[in-house]
Amino acid sequence: MGTRMQARLAYFGVGVLAGVGAGAGYWRVYKQLELSDSLESRHKNTELPLEQRVFKYGRPESPFSSRTYTSHSVLYDHVHKVPLWSAEVITPQGISGPAKRGNSRFQPDPTILTRFSSGNADYLKSGWSRGHMTPAADCKHCQSAMDDSHYLTNIVPQDFNNNSG
Repeated sequence: MGTRMQARLAYFGVGVLAGVGAGAGYWRVYKQLELSDSLESRHKNTELPLEQRVFKYGRPESPFSSRTYTSHSVLYDHVHKVPLWSAEVITPQGISGPAKRGNSRFQPDPTILTRFSSGNADYLKSGWSRGHMTPAADCKHCQSAMDDSHYLTNIVPQDFNNNSG
């Protein structure tokens, strides 16, 4: 076996180990959050607003404006016309429900001036696809959450091969 093939196999092995480690870490955090959510819900009669749940441990500071939608928040960069990050609270109720992705259309956020927002034409024949920062699959609990996930303030240019299948 050549040196090049050995290097590729080594990189593949490192990638597999990193993926398994990340998956195990995610699972542990998910189970802890699931337990804490069930304990919190027993002791509270009312649910906190999304803004308070998403930023429970603080909000990152930035000169750009954050926007809170039905099920997620994004920090939107008006200069580059892309979100810098998105934040959400993932619950079993949020990822299941009647909302249909096919009923939502990619569109600019109507509260942002056109000159500060990307448009669908920016992606047409560009070689890039529209990638969700907060996945549409996490916004199934209601149609307004699904629609919000399709605002272009939640979308970044993504290589088609990374965003399909």
